[in-house]
Amino acid sequence: DFFFFFYEKEAYLTYTGKTLFKNTKLDEISVLSFDIESQGLKKYGESKVYLITNAFRDSSGIVHKKHFRVDDYNDDDCLMIEDWCNWVAKVNPSIITGHNTYGYDLPYLQYCYSERDGYSRSLPLGIYNDPITFKNKPSSFRVDGNTEWEYHKIDIPGRQIIDGMFLAVRYYIGKAPGSWGLKNIIKYEGLEKTDRQHYDASNLSKDWY
Repeated sequence: DFFFFFYEKEAYLTYTGKTLFKNTKLDEISVLSFDIESQGLKKYGESKVYLITNAFRDSSGIVHKKHFRVDDYNDDDCLMIEDWCNWVAKVNPSIITGHNTYGYDLPYLQYCYSERDGYSRSLPLGIYNDPITFKNKPSSFRVDGNTEWEYHKIDIPGRQIIDGMFLAVRYYIGKAPGSWGLKNIIKYEGLEKTDRQHYDASNLSKDWY
């Protein structure tokens, strides 16, 4: 019998005996949770990122909150995104997470940072500001027997990516909360604050200024 390695990283870890997160407690792992507010869901010439909000829990358990807003950068969202990437490299999270991170947030940030204006560059989100990479071949995530989500896998050097929407699908097997939107899940779990302010994000580009 033979055991085959299909990935260089897997072969390296097995050959050297190096491990990932071994003997590390869950609350000792640094985690960055982020979300963006933008022009819309589609990527086109007018696409723009207005806001990047962050909650970073360091390895000692302390939570740091920080937001980046485009009007602090003379309305230049590329400068804002680059500054955000530099901040991420500085705090150096082991895990980056969000809701629909694979399907929306990271691809949208990449588009606005590079493709929209004809640049050929990648988000410097990795350790030492190393660039992220998007797999060309699409992958699929099975939601149920009738539905699959298509997305492109993303590699960020030195970091793990966890998409909360994928986790929600796995967690709610057999008891779907109605939709996979984060606001709906929060309400379904009874975690919504009574004084929560609701806002239609489709009006953001109109109301921002």
